[in-house]
Amino acid sequence: MIVTSEQLKAEELRRRYGRLLQDVAVFPTEANWDYIIANRMEGIGDLLLDKYLAALTVDDVDRHELHQISIDRFPDYLQAMPRDYAVEIVYPIASDFPDVFRDLVRRAGLFDADSIAILVDSGQASLAADVIDVYQPSYTPHDSERMAALSVKLDRLPDIGSYRTQRGIFGVSERYICPAGHSNDRAEQFCTHSGCGLNIKGLTETQSRAVDLFKERCRALAALFA
Repeated sequence: MIVTSEQLKAEELRRRYGRLLQDVAVFPTEANWDYIIANRMEGIGDLLLDKYLAALTVDDVDRHELHQISIDRFPDYLQAMPRDYAVEIVYPIASDFPDVFRDLVRRAGLFDADSIAILVDSGQASLAADVIDVYQPSYTPHDSERMAALSVKLDRLPDIGSYRTQRGIFGVSERYICPAGHSNDRAEQFCTHSGCGLNIKGLTETQSRAVDLFKERCRALAALFA
C-alpha cells in the first residue's frame, strides 16, 4: 500500500476539522466545504450534520453567511459520500427532526429499505410512508429482496384505530374511530376531521397511496431481475 502526500494532507486536515468542528461556534467556510466534499471526508459527517441543524435553527435575521453556507452545502456533502455512510448519518435524526429528515432523504436520494423498515418497527410508519417514493441511484438483487421484505411489513401494519358501536339519541351506530380519537361514519376510510385524515393504520390517503405505488415498484424491480 502506498499513501500519497495529498492523501496524507487530506487526513491531517480531516483530523483538524474534526477537532475544530466540536466547537459550537465554528462553522466551515465555503473553501472548507469544497475541500471536504472534494476529498469525500468520512468520519466528520455527524459533526457537519450538527452544524447544519444548528444553522437551520437560527432565525433569518440572525443568520450569518457561514450558517447559510452550511445549509446550502451539507446536502452536497451527503450526495458526494458513499450512500451507506450518508444513510448512517441521516436516519438517526428521523424521530427528532422529521421534516429535516424527509428533506435530506429526498435531496440526497437516500432511500434505504432496511432503515425504513426500522422506522416501521418503531411505530413510525407514517414517516416511513413519506419517503418510500424516493428512488436510489441503482439497485441490486439484494436491494430488491430488502424492498420486498419492507413491502410485506407495510402490508402487515397493525390497526391503531378501531370500529366501535356507539349509542346516541338516534339509536345505535357503528363508528370509525381514527388513531387520533376522532369519531367518523363507519363508511369513512380516512378521518374527515380537519387536519387529520388518518386511516385505521395511521396513514393519510397520500401516504396510503405511496405505499401502494411502492408495492408496484417492488414488483417491477423483481420482474427486471427475473
